[in-house]
Amino acid sequence: MSRFVSLLAIVLTGQFMAVLDASVVNVAAPSIHADLHATGAGLQLVIAGYVITSAVGLVTGARLGDILGHRRMFLAGLVLFTLASLGCGLATSTGMLVALRFVENVYKSALFGLQRQVWTNGVNAALATLRGVGAVLILAEVSPTIEAFFLWQALISLLSVVFLGLGVHRTLPHGPRRARFSLTTLLPVWRYAGGLTGITLLALLLTQVDKLLLSRLLSLQDFGYYSLASLVAGVLYLLITPITTAMFPRMVELVSVHDNATLGSIYHRGAELVSVLTAPVAMLLALHGEGALFAWSGSLELATAAAPILAALAIGTFINGLMHMPYQLQLAHGWTSLILKTNVVAVALLVPAILWVVPRYGAVGAAWIWIALNTGYVLLNVGLMHRRILPSEKWDWYGQDVLMPALGATATLLLLSGLRPPHLSDRVAWLAYLSVALGTATACAALTVRDYRIYVFRWIRRATNAHTT
Repeated sequence: MSRFVSLLAIVLTGQFMAVLDASVVNVAAPSIHADLHATGAGLQLVIAGYVITSAVGLVTGARLGDILGHRRMFLAGLVLFTLASLGCGLATSTGMLVALRFVENVYKSALFGLQRQVWTNGVNAALATLRGVGAVLILAEVSPTIEAFFLWQALISLLSVVFLGLGVHRTLPHGPRRARFSLTTLLPVWRYAGGLTGITLLALLLTQVDKLLLSRLLSLQDFGYYSLASLVAGVLYLLITPITTAMFPRMVELVSVHDNATLGSIYHRGAELVSVLTAPVAMLLALHGEGALFAWSGSLELATAAAPILAALAIGTFINGLMHMPYQLQLAHGWTSLILKTNVVAVALLVPAILWVVPRYGAVGAAWIWIALNTGYVLLNVGLMHRRILPSEKWDWYGQDVLMPALGATATLLLLSGLRPPHLSDRVAWLAYLSVALGTATACAALTVRDYRIYVFRWIRRATNAHTT
């Protein structure tokens, strides 16, 4: 268990740094705007292109690695990712930069799907830190220009080639023949890739159409409160995405060898970890959203106005996060049609629901639609999935993986709410209370999971024995 926790910590750290790496281009956004004359829409495409292709390419890269060979995909991705990064550094227009950002992450996603996670994420964490911190120092101390920024990025990409290339040649066996392009090898995955692209586009629509409609239906002030609450609730995805991304390649491998016993164990471990880490945060924001917003912003007026919206969005985002491990399980089996159909129905219901509810109940009503939509996902999609995949694991997912950690976190926070001093008017006092409450709720949520309880009790026993001897 301790080895699993250590490996998981390394993997999650690497995945977190990968998210940081994806957002580092934000640092150069003002320079891109000035030097390449980029419009607001162009800047959004430069930033979003990286994320969109990551979502589409990650799982597709894992499948292609199984079909074409991990060594072949790894080396191809390594070379093309580096060339795309260098091209970004030499881009002379916004269009060229957007195109190269898309290409760059297509191949980087292929590398992430090949299960060299512990070693690769260690390298990625170091290089991403160097990439981000170095870019800030270059822009601040050397030259605040777009050329300086992208030359630094190109240099780090070359370092990536050196380290990852050495790792590849040390760990991967030589193939039986030289690599060559084969269209017939790619054809079996076109349906899967097409379905995944559709899922990604519909997911983007589901998460953004509310803001598009609310910008027309609400006043500017109320829309600002909703946008702020949505931003804060989105913090949950920083906990969810690294977990599911780290576990997906392993799930693909287990599906390919028909090892359902180990697959079920990985599936439950991932779902439990998502629940343990996100339930306390979501319930804390739901119960103490006003205090959290006040501690963050220092504005009591803003905190009071946005707190009811944040409470609903946090719960809805938590429920949405619960779907990520079932979603990855379906993709590991190459089954995209259920998610695609579910997303189509969700979009068809979401738009008229917003148009009817918001004029009557305002921004809070829109936030509650998010709860209703994701509750439907959990009840219908997961139930239908388990009719076909791991049918004996359905109730364990609902009960042990989801319900128990959520109840543990909620009960703990309700108890602490009753013990909280009635008037906390200081930001530091709120921050201290929220930190203690979050830590306690996370610990209690973890203790509802059998494997975590065993690990904690063993650690306590060893510590006690060491102290007595």
